[in-house]
Parts: sequence; C-alpha cells; structure tokens
Amino acid sequence: MKIFFNHRTIQIGAFLLLNSILLVGCGGTDKKAEESTNVSETNVATTVAAVSEVTVPDVSTDETGEFFIEMMDIETPYIVLKYPSQWLDFLETEENNENGVYSKSFYCKIGDRKIEMFSIYFGEIDFGTEIGYITVNGNVVKFSVDSTAFIPDDTWTDGEKKVFDAMSYGINHIIDSVVESKNFLN
Repeated sequence: MKIFFNHRTIQIGAFLLLNSILLVGCGGTDKKAEESTNVSETNVATTVAAVSEVTVPDVSTDETGEFFIEMMDIETPYIVLKYPSQWLDFLETEENNENGVYSKSFYCKIGDRKIEMFSIYFGEIDFGTEIGYITVNGNVVKFSVDSTAFIPDDTWTDGEKKVFDAMSYGINHIIDSVVESKNFLN
C-alpha cells in the first residue's frame, strides 16, 4: 500500500509541530506520558533492533515523482488506518471501547520504554483535536486525535530519538487515511 504526502499532511504536521513547540516553550508536561514510562515486565519487548542504527522511514518516489512510504493496515471497528510499516517492531497499540467511544492508543516501544505517542477516538469526547466525521452503517461518528507532549531526555540515544520522532509523525498518516477514505465527511 502506498500513501502519498499531500497538502493536508503538511498542514496537520505543521499544526502538531507548533503544538509541541508551544508545550515545550511554556514548560508544559503531560503526566500521562510520564506515567507511561513505567512499564510492567510483560510489556517489555523481548528483542529490539539496534536502535542507534535505525533510520527514519525510507521515503521513495514513484514513476510520477510523488513521495511515498510503505504502509501497513491497522484495523478498527470503524475504518482501516494506515501507518508506516517500517516501525512495526517498535509499535504497540491498545484499544478501548467505553461509554460509546472507541479509542486506539499508539505507543513507541524501545528497550524497556513504552511511551504513548498519540491516541485516536471515534465518538464524542471533550478533549483532543476534532478532525471531522465519518459515516459507519448510516451513522455519523466524530473522529478526533490527541497527541502526547513527550520529549526524550538525555538518556535516549540519537537513534532512539529519531525513531520516536518518526513514529510520532505517523499520526499524520493515520489522519490522512481517515480523511482520504470514502466515509469521511468534512
């Protein structure tokens, strides 16, 4: 599967980058992100690639010169999401369906660390960023995202930081996969 970068991806990426800068500049922290670093032994990956040698996703061009990244499917009850397949070994997701809201949280697993990057929501919530609405079986459902303001500290290697940053950017691919679906309402 190929996903192409478009103007919406750049807009959303710029919004998220600005949001992160504002949180850092204002000294904002995210207690949820800090707590997620406390990992039980059952959640620790048993094998992890040499992260210092991992690079950002391999971006290629097709015959028209458009950039693309190989994507994998991530199933939800509402829509199939797309996320860069390069990060499969470092990705963990958790889903929840409570009070009429379906959520899927995306985590970066590196060594003994498990850090939440972002969550997506289908249903009515009063936090996060509303992206729009989708139709599912004739029903209109709100789609929102919420990103975590986590910044790796000095204990992280440069390679680990690059992996985390590149994986966090995957929120844009998730959003694009919903926005570009036939079920999306603007």
